[in-house]
Amino acid sequence: MYDSSGSAGTVGQVLSTTGSETNWVFNNRNSDNDGDTLIQLEKGTDDDTIRFDAAGNEILTANASDTFIYNDLTIGSSSSGLTGVGTSEVILTSANPSTGFEAYNAANVSTYNGNRTFGAIADLFNSTFETAAAAYNVRRITSGVDWGVGYSFSNTYNFTSIRLHNRPDCCSGRVAGGEIRIYNAGTLVASSTMVADPGTNAWTTAYTPNVIGDEVRYIFPNGANNTEGNDQLNFSEFEIIGQETETRGVQSLSITGSTTLGGALIDASGDAGTAGQVLSSTGTSTNWVNASVTNIRVVTGNYTLTGNDTTLIVKATGSGECK
Repeated sequence: MYDSSGSAGTVGQVLSTTGSETNWVFNNRNSDNDGDTLIQLEKGTDDDTIRFDAAGNEILTANASDTFIYNDLTIGSSSSGLTGVGTSEVILTSANPSTGFEAYNAANVSTYNGNRTFGAIADLFNSTFETAAAAYNVRRITSGVDWGVGYSFSNTYNFTSIRLHNRPDCCSGRVAGGEIRIYNAGTLVASSTMVADPGTNAWTTAYTPNVIGDEVRYIFPNGANNTEGNDQLNFSEFEIIGQETETRGVQSLSITGSTTLGGALIDASGDAGTAGQVLSSTGTSTNWVNASVTNIRVVTGNYTLTGNDTTLIVKATGSGECK
């Protein structure tokens, strides 16, 4: 097959269109639909350089001797490296767990803009459907403000299914009208649509977010009433199912040869430090800290240190002692 120039091409070439003609070329470019994110293997004539572009900007080039990265580089992270592993299970149990991942801890409970009027919150995690005054009940304090209840876990989980069970004897609408929210390190990462009334003695429709977090809240936004039309949250079980997590993709970086830093060096907390600080190891990560030595003094005789002295003493000559 010949292209518009009459060439039959060579081994490995592909037929490309110019819009009005055809041309046999080497397939040295992979790009997205609009052509602004791509990999180029031959931008210049036989320049033997691999080029990566994203959104129209060249972000990396590599040749036989050098690799240049033109934006921030992250090698894994504690958040992006987390993934759910193992079988999904009910995470919380009221006693020392035999099937769950954590035991209930009263210190991890938060009530938002509400007062508990009856029922024990620990019973929301005991796989029992309490009735009447034994079913957990909380009432809104201030109108127009988010209200509800939440639980902060001791570990991070991939939440796969969350649902609530109303009290079996009545008042099914008191569990409905709020939204399930998932937080990770204090940041909202997922939120359900409004929970609907499940009917008498039933579970609400399960919310299946499949997101990683460490806290689940059931919140009535902006002080909303339940679907019964009042300010009560009344239900008997809060089932939170998820997977344990592990860190994947977080790797070490080993550099052989010299390294030049053109900007700040960030420690494990994301801090660039302040002028005069030194990079200290915690044993598992790094931290910019204030230098413990603030002065260097050269002495040839005796020198007496005070309790708050931060002076490094260097003996220059002679046989004098530092004490």
